[in-house]
Amino acid sequence: MFTTVAFAGYKNKTFNAGIEFSSKTNLDGTDGHHGWGISGTGAYSFNEKNEIFIRHDYSTSVIPDGETDHWNSLRDGTFSIIGLQHSFTPNIKLALNLQNRNPYSDTKSQQNFIYMNALFRF
Repeated sequence: MFTTVAFAGYKNKTFNAGIEFSSKTNLDGTDGHHGWGISGTGAYSFNEKNEIFIRHDYSTSVIPDGETDHWNSLRDGTFSIIGLQHSFTPNIKLALNLQNRNPYSDTKSQQNFIYMNALFRF
């Protein structure tokens, strides 16, 4: 198995963004089971306490010789998050976010979730 990962990012006081590419060969120790993906992230801070954030992932696998479908078709697809975070203090944060999973397989359907995440640091 061989893995390649590349990342580029930018950050300042109000804005950050990043993009990542990954490629893996012979996953699960199986010849021809290759996959790759790309992810983009970003956030914008309105002020010291509030920010909006976003992430989008795309992943896919190859079609092995002699096959008609991607070898990892049940996991291939896109994943997205968009949310708002409020910092009450540096040690207490709440984030409300919407997550979407959109598989490429015809046997799986799109899924949407709403999450409330909390950070309490002691």
